[in-house]
Parts: sequence; C-alpha cells; structure tokens
Amino acid sequence: MLAVEGLETFYGDSQVLFGMDLRVEAGEVVTLLGRNGMGKTTTVRSLMGLVTPRAGTIRFCGREIMGLAPFAVARAGLGLVPEGRQVFPNLTVRENLVATARPRAAADVGAPWTLARVLDLFPPLRERLRAYGDQLSGGEQQMLAIGRALMTNPRLLILDEATEGLAPLIRAEIWRTLAALKAAGLAILIIDKNVAALARLADRHTIIEKGRAVWTGTSADLSADPALSHRYLGV
Repeated sequence: MLAVEGLETFYGDSQVLFGMDLRVEAGEVVTLLGRNGMGKTTTVRSLMGLVTPRAGTIRFCGREIMGLAPFAVARAGLGLVPEGRQVFPNLTVRENLVATARPRAAADVGAPWTLARVLDLFPPLRERLRAYGDQLSGGEQQMLAIGRALMTNPRLLILDEATEGLAPLIRAEIWRTLAALKAAGLAILIIDKNVAALARLADRHTIIEKGRAVWTGTSADLSADPALSHRYLGV
C-alpha cells in the first residue's frame, strides 16, 4: 500500500532524512519508533506533502505521491492526526469534523466514515458538538483530531504522537479505539513513546536512527531483543 524508498529530506541546508525506507501493507498497523530528533515527524511531514524530499520515492496504492500538495495527498487517501492535535480552535466540534470531510472513494471497501459513525466511535464528542475546539480537554481534542482524519475516509491513518500528554484513562481509550480501527481493516502508521502498548497493537515496527531505518520486525522480534530498546529507544 505505502512504499517509501530512499527519502532524503532537508530543512534549508540541514538534512534530516538520509535514505529513509518504510512500508505499510493494506490492513497493517506499523509503528515508527526512535528517540526524539531522529526524523519521525519529518518522515510524516514528507509523506503528507508538508515538506518535499529532495530524493527518493513515495508510492501509495501504486501511485507516486511525492511532490503532491498536502490537500492532494489527503485526497489520495492518507489521513493525518498531527502531533499536538491542531484542531481548529475557533470552529465547533461539528465544524471541525465536517470542514475537511471527503466522501469515500468508489474503490474503497467497508462502511464510509460519516459524522454519525465518528460520534458512535467517540460518544463524548456527541455531547460537545457545539463546543469550540479550544474549549475541549486534551483527550477530547485527540478524539476530535482522530475523528477529523477519519472523516476524510482515509485508506491509511497516520498518527504522530498518538497519546502524548493524555491522562492514563484517555490513553487507554485511544488504544482501544485504534484496536477497533485495526479490526475494521484500516491501515495505520503510528508514532508514540508507549512501546508496550504499540507492541500489543502493531504488526510490524520500524526503528529510525539519525534519519535512517535501522531495524524492522514484528512485535515478537522486538520483545525477543531487549537490547534494541536500550540501544535505539533509550528505555
């Protein structure tokens, strides 16, 4: 589904990605792991067209999408839950959800994501439809950010720091939600610091170090080699 090869991304003269490789298959949950500053968010920004790599390829569902504008990447089927949530503070919950909604493509399978379906997934948002984005708690904002991404009817959902800064009960709810999305067949790429929770959820993991993918494997592979976490994740 997603095939990334040889990405080299710069901010000005400063190079962040040095031949980054990554893949996500249909229906698969993949994590991107690594210490802060290793290039995880830059990888996401490169995928979404927020920054254009100088070299490499990004193919999604057989189509080259590198160089497309962010709106075109979203139309191609990538939905982003950005780090820091970035909900629209001056829009209501309902307006946040419908503002960037995209109908399901004809080739997509499964039930489409509608306002009603998102509210069924996140019942607390139903009670807050008229509240503005900046009136929500952190947990409600993260639910809204996920719901907003789902309203684009993505084929691949990308979450950058999925549970950062959330209370334990809200984090647990987010993990349950992602498990339900996986069970429904949605492909997901996740960045998060909770390796234990990621190991329970994900099919495969990619570790990034200094802008390169240095390891990829299953949750069983990751658990069987504790040295990986100590060497690359600092845990």
